[in-house]
Amino acid sequence: MTAYDALLKRLLGVNQFSPAVKMGLRNSLALHDALGHPAKRFDTIHVAGTNGKGSVSWKLAKALEASGYKTGLFVSPHVACFRERIQVNSTLIPEAAVASLLPPLFALTEDRGIPATFFELTTMLALQHFAAEDVDCVVLETGLGGRLDSTNIVTPVLSVITSIGLDHTRILGSTIEEIAGEKAGIMKPSVPVVIGPQTPTKVMQQHAIAVGSPLVSVPARPAHATDYNAENSDVAFEAAMALNRLHGQHKTKLTIDTTSSLVQKMLQSRPPCRFEVVAHKGATVVLDVAHNMPAFKCLVRLLQMKFPERSLRFVCGFSADKDMAHVVHLLTTLTSPTKVHFVQGYHPRCATMTEIQAAVGATTGFHFHDAVDAASSVAAGVTAAIDVAADDVVVVCGSVFIMAEARAALGFDEPQDSDELKRIAGAGVKTALERNAK
Repeated sequence: MTAYDALLKRLLGVNQFSPAVKMGLRNSLALHDALGHPAKRFDTIHVAGTNGKGSVSWKLAKALEASGYKTGLFVSPHVACFRERIQVNSTLIPEAAVASLLPPLFALTEDRGIPATFFELTTMLALQHFAAEDVDCVVLETGLGGRLDSTNIVTPVLSVITSIGLDHTRILGSTIEEIAGEKAGIMKPSVPVVIGPQTPTKVMQQHAIAVGSPLVSVPARPAHATDYNAENSDVAFEAAMALNRLHGQHKTKLTIDTTSSLVQKMLQSRPPCRFEVVAHKGATVVLDVAHNMPAFKCLVRLLQMKFPERSLRFVCGFSADKDMAHVVHLLTTLTSPTKVHFVQGYHPRCATMTEIQAAVGATTGFHFHDAVDAASSVAAGVTAAIDVAADDVVVVCGSVFIMAEARAALGFDEPQDSDELKRIAGAGVKTALERNAK
């Protein structure tokens, strides 16, 4: 086992002994202070939202990189490799950097008695790496919520809130207004905030006024109803324009030439597994990390627009805590012929086949694909769907936690953590979530 593997195993195991989601800034503030405030060494754009925050973060980071800035990007979760979470100019954090930065961070938590979670430690690892790389700027995606998220220790030059929907209701609140209030917690005095069209404007305005944050609202366009990438691109574009206004006011060194063809291409780009269309063995395959009802509704609308004359064949795997029944009900309402292969990923957070069948209940007309074994179920499901697809479009969706297996089955050659590390990661989060729920 390499030093990287051993250290990552320790990091991923942290949540087996502490809550996976511990809302509050105490640990992060203590660690950031002890590390000498690395986040003060670069300009930050802070991004929150129920859906779209990963895509908007990606677009802004790519646009800043295309504008000549050394740009850090912090996102979560990762698809296949932990290092995806921390990037500088599209380069994943090297294993050597992880091996160098984590031991002092672990020692710090022990010496000062700071019971930091996996995400708090990962956030500090990212900030340290960005500072060590002397980046010009960082696009920092929140993990969960905003107000008490461990990333909310930064004072950004710009805040962005992409959308608000019902997700993580046990933690963030049971209504749109409650969740919006948590996301709005990233607003800072005098720091402009850009909000997307799927946010409750009144709630956002109230919070912006309360903290003195200038607010810019992105208007809804007809294109948003059928392609969420159009909405995410509009939010990213408005964020770029906000940065340009701040540059003109001498409040940031960052400026983005939105007339540049390269920048425009970056603002329109999609991260992996966001309606990613690939061809494999003669079949058209769509990979999408849609995992909650707002995202699934957008996915369905886009599929119907892009492939109006073709049948759809879904390969669905879920996280156990998601609203599986309503998602499946949505699939039954599609006018185009629809088939579904339900799969169970080997990641411990994935719903088992028994849990999926129980959630679906009386829904009929679907083929339940039984896993060959715990490690190859998603690959088997994807392969089986492609083998019988004919002219069907194969859509792999339901959870980010099935995407690494699906991409490997489709022949993608990309960095992957070992199966042992993946199992440890999932087991730690699942154990801690179960403990939090009690």
